[in-house]
Amino acid sequence: MHDLVTRTIVEHPETGKVVRLIFRLYSTGEYSVYSLRKTILTETGEKISKSHLHCMLTDRFYVGYFVWRGVEHIALRTT
Repeated sequence: MHDLVTRTIVEHPETGKVVRLIFRLYSTGEYSVYSLRKTILTETGEKISKSHLHCMLTDRFYVGYFVWRGVEHIALRTT
């Protein structure tokens, strides 16, 4: 999410933990999008469609890339 005050990209306070869990589980290679969806529902109660999960997992923004003025940049993590 964009923090307009600091002009930075920050983790969403409500959904950030679920997004981190999604990427952590998927990175193990043990989950398909379908099985990941079921696991996320069981562990967090969050109902996420397979198509939305697929979009998240293939969107470069979620791994730190963003486009500004037509040029792709990588966000540097400070923590």
